Amino acid sequence: MNVSSVFVYPKRPLADGIHVVSTTREGLVPINMLGNRSDVYASFNLGLHCGDAAEHVLANRELLKQKLQLPSTPCWLSQVHGTDILKTSQSIDSNPNADGLYTQSSGVVCAVMTADCLPLVLCDKDSKQVMAVHAGWRGIAAGIVEKAVGLFECSPKAIRAWAGPCIGPKAFEIGAEVVEQLGGNKKFYTPSSDNFTIKETARYYADLASLVGERLREQGVNHYSHSRECTYQNEERFFSYRRDGQTGRMATLIWKQF
Repeated sequence: MNVSSVFVYPKRPLADGIHVVSTTREGLVPINMLGNRSDVYASFNLGLHCGDAAEHVLANRELLKQKLQLPSTPCWLSQVHGTDILKTSQSIDSNPNADGLYTQSSGVVCAVMTADCLPLVLCDKDSKQVMAVHAGWRGIAAGIVEKAVGLFECSPKAIRAWAGPCIGPKAFEIGAEVVEQLGGNKKFYTPSSDNFTIKETARYYADLASLVGERLREQGVNHYSHSRECTYQNEERFFSYRRDGQTGRMATLIWKQF
């Protein structure tokens, strides 16, 4: 199996020496050390918190490190759909509660896990700072995108951002109460039914990636792109919590290395 074919990358590098990658559910080898898998976590689950056997997850994490030749073990977080973003100068292995990680240190691998939520990575054009953010709708509504931009020690115009695969605008159905919390331009919401008669029963499809892009632009970040791959609609390639309920997790990584 071609290693590069199982990953998702930005179309263009964000900055010199900055490495970014999103994993998929496809394994890095036809048969890994645990053998072929056919369960809900097949075949490359990286989340320890979602019910999979720990030995399977740890083996996949080690395989990820080997195949990408990572400079260090990724800093895994215990994500809580909040707005806390940690700053670190070295690799950490304590799985702290947070939904983002920021560093200025070369070789520190920032990571977030997703299975529909939007994985957002940011860096500055001079390759001095990197950050990974877990942006579910709750975190977005609570201001995690704005907080992320505010932690950078540079002008927002110098920030480069990219979002990995997330649930797409034809699959992310939400109620009017969530629309109200997320806000943003109405063009990013499409009614999912013409049959509702009162606000409380209204349902909409939301374009999560575009809503994040709008929030970034409002903060002065003009360099933003996203993968446009939908985790919900592509069952063979991506885990999706909304589609499957019990499922694995992908990871999105960013690090600087010179």
